[in-house]
Amino acid sequence: MWLLNTARAELKFFPTPESVPGGYAVLSHVWDKQETTFQEIQTFRARCAQAAIRRPSSSNDTSSVTGSLSNSPASPRDLVSTKIRKFCILAEKDGYEWGWVDTCCINKDSSAELTEAINSMFRYYTLADVCYVYLSDVMTRSLDVLEKSYSDFRSSRWHRRGWTLQELIAPELVVFLSRSWELLGTKMDLAPLLESITKVPVDVLQLRVRPSDYCVAARMAWAANRETTRPEDEAYCLMGIFGIFMPVLYGEGKNAFRRLQEEIMRQIDDVSIFAWGAVVDGEHLADINLTAATTKFESIISTTSIFADSPSAFGFIGHNIEYPDDDDEVPSPITDGWTSLSSSETGDVDHDSDSSKQSAFSLTSYGLLAHIPVFQYSVRDVGGYIAVLSGTRLKGARVHIGLHLQRVIQSRDRSRPLYRISLRPSTTPNLFGHLVLLDEDLRIRGLDRSSTEQEPAQWRTIYIAHRLPSSRLPRRLHKMSLSLHAPFSIPPSHARVLQRSVSLTADTALMESPWTGDSPASLSFAYRTELTNPLTGLTRFVFIPLRVFMGICSQRRPHVHWATATLDEGEPATTSPSTDDLVSMVSHDCSEHHVDDWSNNMKRFTIYDPRSSYHVHVELTCKPYHLHPATRNVHITASMASEIDVGGDGGLQGQRRLAGGDEGFHATGGDSMPAPVDF
Repeated sequence: MWLLNTARAELKFFPTPESVPGGYAVLSHVWDKQETTFQEIQTFRARCAQAAIRRPSSSNDTSSVTGSLSNSPASPRDLVSTKIRKFCILAEKDGYEWGWVDTCCINKDSSAELTEAINSMFRYYTLADVCYVYLSDVMTRSLDVLEKSYSDFRSSRWHRRGWTLQELIAPELVVFLSRSWELLGTKMDLAPLLESITKVPVDVLQLRVRPSDYCVAARMAWAANRETTRPEDEAYCLMGIFGIFMPVLYGEGKNAFRRLQEEIMRQIDDVSIFAWGAVVDGEHLADINLTAATTKFESIISTTSIFADSPSAFGFIGHNIEYPDDDDEVPSPITDGWTSLSSSETGDVDHDSDSSKQSAFSLTSYGLLAHIPVFQYSVRDVGGYIAVLSGTRLKGARVHIGLHLQRVIQSRDRSRPLYRISLRPSTTPNLFGHLVLLDEDLRIRGLDRSSTEQEPAQWRTIYIAHRLPSSRLPRRLHKMSLSLHAPFSIPPSHARVLQRSVSLTADTALMESPWTGDSPASLSFAYRTELTNPLTGLTRFVFIPLRVFMGICSQRRPHVHWATATLDEGEPATTSPSTDDLVSMVSHDCSEHHVDDWSNNMKRFTIYDPRSSYHVHVELTCKPYHLHPATRNVHITASMASEIDVGGDGGLQGQRRLAGGDEGFHATGGDSMPAPVDF
């Protein structure tokens, strides 16, 4: 562990935090564009040492001293950034000879030292005597001003950074400082305010309970609204909060968060790690039309894995999940009065002979092997499986949580049935989830019991898919992305971003090869946006189905390119529409849709979705490709329309209120609309 000498800002190595004489202080802050590094500290030390050698030893030698030497620094503390220098001065005044700062006390040129520091960082903060939190964007204020809804303390960037979560939780004494390095308060004093901002409970902040007293889903939810510069840091900044140690591999991207979840599953007996995503509305489980509406999204949205994609997925109900009381028993299967289902799929779930009543999970290359209570339900020709997350419940209620599963029909090994997370509609139109709330007797909440057939829950051993979708482009996009002879082309990198960010798919399977544009092509995607309830912090996703059509107009000579965007009002289908179907779905307007007539080859289409009461902007840019001018490079941007854009009170309803009674939800970002999905 490298530490700064607070008097001179010189680095010294200590084998352990406990071996530092007199203890040490640490600095928590948001990184600026230019920060003093480990290597610069060493350079400053060498520079000061050289200046000391050249400096005269007595006043009699002053005649040989040049003017530049008279201004040479006395110690590296004179050369470091203002932030590091003021931290050292403050720590020295408080009696600390040593201090630690993440910007300059880690040799990031050494992968071994970087890995050790990241794995040890939670411990560094835990064992520090004091953690100074420097808020460069907060003025010195009184407590009553800090608590106001519009205060700069509430909006400080420090509360939104991933790494600062452990810097808030781990140290016992946390001192908040304004931009002028004046005292704002301590973690103990500001705990209620900090809880309202960060969602970390007061009991944790005031050291009455440990973070480990909260379930995995709740701890993940503390990081749901935080961000990191590198995608890997979404996982690395949470390792200490879960007591996990694992290799640091920058370059692995989102796989880091996947590895973290796997390690948590191995080391912590807590099924709430699977309680991420939105909650299904029980009534909609029985709606055939709404259930069918999820078909097109399930194949293109990253929900086929049992593991979450990021901590934000736990922001839906993670804050409301807790461990049951010690005297609460695992829900027992109910058998009296239930009708057994007669279905060919019923026998596909393997029954386990083990009488164990404890959930157990292990990773295999085929899927997650889960020993878990499972039951099958059916209502009006709609059905599925529910896996019960025994050992978790909603706060203050004997309400249990289940996962909605479906059988993977085309699994590699039919002797080992494979299941996957299955989306179902939620209470808000176009919002989908896979978590199901269960009453104390494990009945599905919201379903009419008189019309529902539900098997007793039984302990079973099943496989659940855990692989993330491939990042390769769907084959149907190749004809548009990998050939410059097509009239329209989507660069592969742009297509991948579309596929990942707005769930892009393409209805091009029946296009002639090579595609000439005489028959139209259709890009189908779901625009996604987050909605956050400012009172509860609950986050939801809304999906709006859209289509972009492209083709060649034969009514003009020479033939010209046309494109348009519209709401996807067609019935969901598991296969692409035929060419005749595509032609019947759209007729372009020559005065509006010819791309070369657009200003700067760009046009904005404002689309209203009556199911969600939202307006969406879809901007199409179709510029000629330099090497092949007959091809148009397609660029798509989707964003929420503001009430000013759509005008009138209808715009206010479309943007600030959702159908289904969710008046409390608004688009993420408060009064401003979400940032565009810019590709």
